[in-house]
Amino acid sequence: MFEITHKIKNFTHIVVWKPLYFLEKQLSIRHIYLTFLMLLLKSSNYKHWKRLSLFPFALLLLLSCGTTHPETNIAEGKAPLWVTNPQDAYPESGWLCVVETGSDRNIAESAALNSLAQVFRLDVQGITMANRELGSKVQRNQGKEISESAQISNLAMELTTVSEVSGLIGVQKDFWTDNRSGLIYAGARMNRAEGAARYRALIQENEELIGVLKDSAKRTSGTFAAYENLAFAAAIAELTDNFYTILGVLQPGTVNQRPAYGNAEAIRALMREEAALIVIQVTVSGDVESRISKAFASVFSKRGFRTTAASGTASANKPYTLLADFKMEDVPVIDSRYQYTRFVLTAALMGKDGASLLSFSRTGREGHAAQNEARQRAIRSVETVITEGGFAGEFDAYLNSL
Repeated sequence: MFEITHKIKNFTHIVVWKPLYFLEKQLSIRHIYLTFLMLLLKSSNYKHWKRLSLFPFALLLLLSCGTTHPETNIAEGKAPLWVTNPQDAYPESGWLCVVETGSDRNIAESAALNSLAQVFRLDVQGITMANRELGSKVQRNQGKEISESAQISNLAMELTTVSEVSGLIGVQKDFWTDNRSGLIYAGARMNRAEGAARYRALIQENEELIGVLKDSAKRTSGTFAAYENLAFAAAIAELTDNFYTILGVLQPGTVNQRPAYGNAEAIRALMREEAALIVIQVTVSGDVESRISKAFASVFSKRGFRTTAASGTASANKPYTLLADFKMEDVPVIDSRYQYTRFVLTAALMGKDGASLLSFSRTGREGHAAQNEARQRAIRSVETVITEGGFAGEFDAYLNSL
């Protein structure tokens, strides 16, 4: 473990702080990616590898933000050929090229990159969400079985604020200022052969990673760890689906078979199947006619998880446990025409090893002219707190953090 962590620290130091190293050594992004992947595969601790395997994806996406190619040309004087006749400058047989204008460089560049994304028939918003999801995973996993470093933290922060089309790797850009009109011209282009080679390599590597995560999920089936592995695989698959779309435009007809993993939706279907294998035992102290238990159970069942009531019999396959405590207390209020009932709800979702995965608490008070109705209102209020936004929202946040 020390050896792999030490190597990874050295590697990230070179990537983030010594970018010229790769130019001097003439190493491609694919070479960087494969080098890091080999380091990860040497680790015998799979969970450690899984956490760290977010890094190469983050690295690739970060490097793709207009910096994956050293050629960003800024022209002056007479309008260059790519402005007056882009197809002559970059023939369609070998290039995909678009030109846009703007009142400043950032506006022109953004317009060009978005136009290029449209050439690929890409869902710009979808790419942004997929990339930021991976970026968020990097951030959430800081300090979890991964050596903390400023480099990785900075990388994660950068990844969450990347360009809307950061999924496009290998984009080359040109700029020219028309001094008479003041407009900035921005050209965004991709070389078909070079880009196709990159994306084929990335697709192959991503499919292998998805396969490893699926196999691990099978070995730990019936656990949130399996669900987490499939969630990670789904995030990678979302990105890889876009890679297939891009490859099909760069070299039409080259994508003749479906991805080995199917598509991102196929992985999400596996997540739903896995959820059905996860059993959560609901136990509520102070329950009233099982209403609080049923509210908790409905939250889990609506998300595809199985629930069971508390049982005194031992089970070889110990379930997860939701332990809750519900208390009501009549509150006398002097000189009031209303009767009040206060409630206190606490709950904790416990792992199979007894560790707390999620905790939740809520207090409140309900009133009515009749004390019994005040109690009923308190119960209904707790049911709503559990099923609509309160506990349900906390549980969704937990699932999204996996």
